[in-house]
Amino acid sequence: MSLVCHTSAYYYTKAVSYIQRLYKEGIEDLAYRDQLTGLANRWSFERWATEKLATVDSERSLTALVFLDIDDFKGINDSYGHDVGDSVLQHFANRLSNNIRTRDRKSHEYDYSIARFAGDEFVLMLYDVPTRKDLDGILDRICGLFESGCQTNERIKELTLSVGVALYPQDAQELHELTRCADKAMYVAKHSGKNRYAYYHDNPVSTLIEELPTSLVSSAPDSSELEDCFEAQVEGNNVTLLKTRQR
Repeated sequence: MSLVCHTSAYYYTKAVSYIQRLYKEGIEDLAYRDQLTGLANRWSFERWATEKLATVDSERSLTALVFLDIDDFKGINDSYGHDVGDSVLQHFANRLSNNIRTRDRKSHEYDYSIARFAGDEFVLMLYDVPTRKDLDGILDRICGLFESGCQTNERIKELTLSVGVALYPQDAQELHELTRCADKAMYVAKHSGKNRYAYYHDNPVSTLIEELPTSLVSSAPDSSELEDCFEAQVEGNNVTLLKTRQR
C-alpha cells in the first residue's frame, strides 16, 4: 500500500511539474511572442537586442539592424480582406524565420532576433556577419523571398519588400537610434522604387551651404536654422541614404 502511495505521489508531482512548465511557457509566449505570426514582439526584441549589442564584436564582424515593410500591403487588405492579409503576414513570418538564422552560434539557443513591430513592419538583427558581401547576400535573399508570389486562400502574384539597413556601431550606438536609422533607410528604399534594400549612412558628402555660390554664403542660414534631410543614391537594387541639410 505504501509503495502504491509513493508511486502515485511521484507521478502526481511529475504531472504538476509538467503542467506548471506548460503554463510558464504559455505565459512567456503571451509576453514575448506576437500572437499572429509567432515571431518575437517589439518588447522582447528590444530587450534581447539591447543585451546583444553589448556583446557583439564589431571589429571582427558586421552587425546590422534591418527594417522590413511589405510593399502595398494596404492594397492587399483592401482587395482581398483582412483574413488574407493576416495569412500573408503569417506566410512572410514563416519564410523569414526559415531563411534567417534564429539560433545563437555559441549557446545554440533560440533568440529573439526577428520580430513583428506593428502591422506589416518587421525588424531583425543580423550579427556575426563576416563581410559586407555576405550581408548583401542575405539582404538579396530576403528581398527575393516572394519572387514567385504568395499562395494563401487567394493567389497573390506579386509581393515585394522595402528594406532599410543600419550598421552598428557605424550608424548609431544605441538601439533606439539604430532602429530610427533603419526605418529612414526603409522609406528611402520604398520611395526609390520599392522591391529593394537601402543602407543608411550618417556621413554626408555635401551640405547645401557647400553648394551655394560664394557670394551667397554670407546670407545663408547658420547651422542652427538647418534641419536634416536625406537624399538617395541608387546603384542597381542597392540604395544608399545620404544626409544633407536644409531650412
